[in-house]
Formats: sequence, structure tokens, C-alpha cells
Amino acid sequence: MIVTLLGAGLLVAGSALMFRAREGAALVLEVWRRPTKKIAEIEPGVVELAGTIAAAEEPIDGLSRKGCVAVRTTLRGFSGEGKRRQRLGERSVLRASRAALRDASGTCVVDLGDAEVVGDEWASRAVRVEEVASSWPPWARDLVPPGATHVEVEEVVVSEGADVMITAATRKQERVDGFYRDARARWELGGSEEMRCLVTVGGQASLFRRTGGAVAFAVVCGLLLVVQGIATMLAGIQL
Repeated sequence: MIVTLLGAGLLVAGSALMFRAREGAALVLEVWRRPTKKIAEIEPGVVELAGTIAAAEEPIDGLSRKGCVAVRTTLRGFSGEGKRRQRLGERSVLRASRAALRDASGTCVVDLGDAEVVGDEWASRAVRVEEVASSWPPWARDLVPPGATHVEVEEVVVSEGADVMITAATRKQERVDGFYRDARARWELGGSEEMRCLVTVGGQASLFRRTGGAVAFAVVCGLLLVVQGIATMLAGIQL
């Protein structure tokens, strides 16, 4: 009976892992199927563009890097050390400016509010809150979970001048004269009710390498758990 229940647990865990991998796989397939356009070829709807990105307003400073276009900062809080260490949850915030995307054919504006960012990653070891909080800006201190004595920091960064791929919905830019640093920008991109704006540093190859690798690993692990679960259940039934 116990062996059968163990097998059932493995089967459920494997199925759940494979189910969760579907979102990443759908993202990779969607990007792969959509052609990358030049900015001069933008049409209403969802488009995929590639170019160099820069802040159209004031650049943003993260905890790990200054002069960025977008930074997603995540703080994980802990109480105590060693065996008494207790996890207290995490908080995350995306800080992003409007950006100007440029390629050889032209310029467009990108609204990065609530964007999905796949960028350069940085992580710190656990540090004492009292040692770093005084040097952090107010927005970072607000991310520290209540009661935390230690925090781990992770950041995903899109730097000024980075080569990126952007998948977003288009809308016509109303004001152009001297706006967003470039009067040639006729289009603005951003998220929609159906999808979030996706910004990937390094383009398609980087997205496939990061997301595709994780999806493949999750699928393989899930499949192994399912097979092991079925085998364990059969062995339990025979016993």
C-alpha cells in the first residue's frame, strides 16, 4: 500500500512538472513562429522587433548596476542563521522607463511597464539587513519582508545600449516633436490585455537558450518521474 501511494505521488509530481513546463514551451514556440520585422515595417497588431535599446526618460539604477533601461529586483527574506534560519517570503518590483528601440530602419518607443524581462542576471549571497539597509534607496528597503534579519537579492537587468528582441502590441505615437529624444519615433509598443510586452537581451538565441533549456529539463524530469511513478505503482500492486 505504501509503495503504491509513493508511486502515485511520483506520478502526480511528474505530471505537475510537465504541465508547468507548457507555459515556457508555448512562449518559445510563439516567438519562433513570429517573424522579426524591421521598425520601418511596423503594422498594427503584435510585432517582434530587434534592435538597440536606450532609456527614453531618466535611466534607472538597480542595486547591482546603474544606468539601466529596466531592472526587476527580488528580495528573499530570512530570519536567523544556520539551522534556525526561517524563510519569510519574497518581494519583487520591476522598475522601468520608457525606452527608445532603434535599428537601421528607424526608431520606436516602448512602454516597459509590467513587461516580462529576460536579461542579465545577478544574485547576492545572504546579507544582514542592518548592514545594507542604510545604503539602499527607499524603494529597495520597502522590499525587505517584515521581520527579516537577512536577505538574498536577485536582479534581472536590461542595460542601456543592449541588443534586445521585443515582442509587443503596437499603437500610434501621438506626440513626436522632441519627444522621447527622437522625433522620428512614429510608433509606441507596449503590453495589451491579451499579452505582456516581452524584452529579451540577446535576442531569440538567448531566449531559446535560457527558456528552452529550462523547459527541456523540466519535461525530461517530469517524464522520468511519471515513468518511475507508474513502475512503482505496478510494483506496489504486485506486492
